[in-house]
Amino acid sequence: MQNNKSLYLESLLPKEPHLSKTKRVNVIISPTKDDHEGNFRLDYENPVNAHLFKPIYFEDGANSLVCYCATITVAQHVKMAWEIYSGIYKLCCASVEIIEKASNGLLTEKVYYEHIKNMFVNHLIHKNIIIGRIDSINAFLKMLFIKEGLKVGQLKLERLFIELELHRLNNHLITVHNANIFEKHLDKISIEKIDTALLLSTTWVGKYLAIENIEFKGKKITIINLPWGQDLAYSITKQLLQKNNHVKKIAVVGGIGSLSEDKNIAIDDIFMANSTRDEKNNQIDFKNEFGTVFKKNNKEYISPSEMFIKNVISGRLLCVDSSLGHQKDFSRSAKKSGIDAFDMESYGVMKAVKETKSKVKIYMLHYIMDLPLKGLGLSATYYNKEFLNTLLSSFNRGKYFCFDYILEHI
Repeated sequence: MQNNKSLYLESLLPKEPHLSKTKRVNVIISPTKDDHEGNFRLDYENPVNAHLFKPIYFEDGANSLVCYCATITVAQHVKMAWEIYSGIYKLCCASVEIIEKASNGLLTEKVYYEHIKNMFVNHLIHKNIIIGRIDSINAFLKMLFIKEGLKVGQLKLERLFIELELHRLNNHLITVHNANIFEKHLDKISIEKIDTALLLSTTWVGKYLAIENIEFKGKKITIINLPWGQDLAYSITKQLLQKNNHVKKIAVVGGIGSLSEDKNIAIDDIFMANSTRDEKNNQIDFKNEFGTVFKKNNKEYISPSEMFIKNVISGRLLCVDSSLGHQKDFSRSAKKSGIDAFDMESYGVMKAVKETKSKVKIYMLHYIMDLPLKGLGLSATYYNKEFLNTLLSSFNRGKYFCFDYILEHI
């Protein structure tokens, strides 16, 4: 396997020798569970790109593992990863079972109902909503304050955030926030000024749900942590709108796989969706408010802070669920059916909006994580350390470009 790595799949599988010896995997879906009676937690065969929604493995007897997953979507990807690994390498014959009640498509909504309810009932919700990775948005807010509030020059700012990102990658950390690195570049008084000015405080409900309220240029905004999968995205957005009729705007930012073969389009450029479809061909067309901001397709734009410049393209999203969308055959087929890119949450958000409050304004931007039709699938990009070292060494990041525009226009 070492000579033929499929790095994305290996990021969902336990490390050797457990991987080849395993005969049975019990997959349990839980919004909170992350330990297993003190049993030994296993690392991944490919630990690159740590993120919140990775499956969690524990030994569970001889040649048997238990795997905790956040949602049915994560569980389906785990099951498919085991099946592909077993079929290609024939080193194991693991039987992967997702517990019976988890096969119900409504499971996520039922399991997470009380958690989501607590998140929205017990906290103030503003009329402007951003659904995105809270830790990344907080890093961007710190960046803006360091630049504008502390008057730190562009080159010093770039060095700081490049070092933060590379530190996160090298240590398999989820967040870029690390006081020791800040201390290398900023004095103690400056660090205290950042903390005092932003007062960033995230409230977690269970292991995967989080909410945060901020004020940016006089606008009050509620940030909801971006989930993995359209089922959880649907459940969160539906309860949000049912319980908070005053919500006027929803912004969504995350990563996508682009099916563009345009030589000018690169990893970390920007995609603006105007339509989303699920794998059953249910389609929702919508007005993306950024359509009035980015008026021409496939054109370079400078962000409001003038720190980032990216190509912006637009088109239709396929919101994948059980499929591994980064595979080339899947991508060719999707492109033939009129799809321009794929993600994992957009249809869930838009379905909830359509069912609950169709007049809410939608601001949706994505940064390109992989280009399968150019031979740059996830295994060659976001799950490949060499590639990520190059990507994170650039300050001109797509995710920060997206945050820049969303915070300015929402």
